[in-house]
Amino acid sequence: MRSDQDSKTATPLRDFLAGGGEMGRLIRDHDWTESVCGWPHEWSQPLRTVVSLVLSSTQPMAVLWGEHGICIYNDAFSQSLGPRQHPGSLAQPAREVWKDIWHMIGSDFEQVLTGTGSIRQINRTIPTTRHGQQENIQWIYDFTPVDDLSAPYGLGGVLVICNEVSDLAYANQMLGVKCEQLTQMFNKASTFMALMSGPNHRFELSNPSHDQVVGHRPILGRFVSEALPDAKEQGFVRILDRVFATGEPYTADRARYRIQADPDRPAKERILNFVYRPVFGADDQVSAIFAEGIDVTDQVQTQEELERVNNELADTLRRLKAIEQRKSFRLKLTDRLRTLVDANEIAAAATELLGRFLGVTRVFYGDFTKAGDAVIIRPGWTTEGADSMAGAEIRLEDFGP
Repeated sequence: MRSDQDSKTATPLRDFLAGGGEMGRLIRDHDWTESVCGWPHEWSQPLRTVVSLVLSSTQPMAVLWGEHGICIYNDAFSQSLGPRQHPGSLAQPAREVWKDIWHMIGSDFEQVLTGTGSIRQINRTIPTTRHGQQENIQWIYDFTPVDDLSAPYGLGGVLVICNEVSDLAYANQMLGVKCEQLTQMFNKASTFMALMSGPNHRFELSNPSHDQVVGHRPILGRFVSEALPDAKEQGFVRILDRVFATGEPYTADRARYRIQADPDRPAKERILNFVYRPVFGADDQVSAIFAEGIDVTDQVQTQEELERVNNELADTLRRLKAIEQRKSFRLKLTDRLRTLVDANEIAAAATELLGRFLGVTRVFYGDFTKAGDAVIIRPGWTTEGADSMAGAEIRLEDFGP
C-alpha cells in the first residue's frame, strides 16, 4: 500500500526536484501539507522552473515564493544560515526566517514583489547569526522578480542570488589602506620617482621630489620629449628609448642634468644618481619605465669643495716642506763649508751634500771647451756603486737643440 503523500509526490513532475544535493532531498522529503505552496506536484510551472534552477546551481540562491515569501533554497545558500536556521528555514515565510533583520531587507522583497523591478545591494552589512555568534557580514545580493501570470501583479515570487563578500571587502579595505600607505610613501620619499608609460614615455606618476628635480613643470599626461625638452637635448630620451627597446635597466652615477625650466633664466645644473627600470606587462613586454634616484648635487659640490681645499692644503704643505728642506740644506752646507779653504775640497763637499739632498746618482762640474760646443767633466760626487764620469767630454748637441 502507498500512502497519500507517496501518491502525491511519486509523479513524473518530481523530476524537477531530482538531484540538488542535501536540499533536493530535504525538499522531496518535506511534508508540504500545511504549506501555502502545496505539494510539489501542485506547484506552478514558473515555481518548478526556478526551484530546478536554484537546486542545480552552486551559487547561493533562494526562492521566496508568494506574498509570504516561502523560503526554498539550495545547498550553497544553506551555508549562510548556520545550524540555528538550517534546515528549519525550508518552507518558512521569509519574515520568520529573517525576523531579526526583516526591517533591513523586507522592503526590498516587497518592492520587487509589487513590480518595481530588480534590486541589487552591494557590500551591504547585515548582522548574521551563525554557529551561535552574531557577525556583521557584508553581502552582495540581487532580488529578481519571477514571472507567474496566475499571481498578483503577474509575479509569483522573488529569486535571491547572493554572495558573502566580507573577506573580499576586508581585502579591499586592506588594499585601500596599503595603497594609501604606498601613496604617502611615494609622495614623502626623499628619492625622486616617476613612471613613464608607452614607447613615447608619457608621465603617469611623479612624486614631489621628482617635481623639484624637473623644476616643478607640468609633466603629468605629457611625453618626456614634450614636457622636458632640455632632457631630450641632453640625451635622456635616447636612454629611455634603449631601456624600453631592450628591457635592460640603466643606472647613472653623478649624471649632470642642466635644467632649463625658464628659457629667460640661466640653466641650473643638478647632479643625479638614478636608475631607469623597465616595467613589464602581462605579455612580458615592456609597458613602462620607472625612474628612481636621488639628487646628490649638494653632496657632490660639498665633496668637490672639500677635495679642492684638501688639494690646496696638501700643495701648501708640500711647498712648506720644500722650503724647510731647502733651509735645512743651506744650514748643512754652511756648516760643512765653514772650515774649508781648498777649492777642490769645497767642490767635493758641496757636490756630495747637493747629491744627497736631491737624491741623484751624480753631481759634477764641467768646463766648456774653447770651441764652446762641449763640456769636460771635472771630478765631483758619485753615489756608491755608480761609475765616475770625471774627464768625460759631453757635447752640447747631445742634449738637443
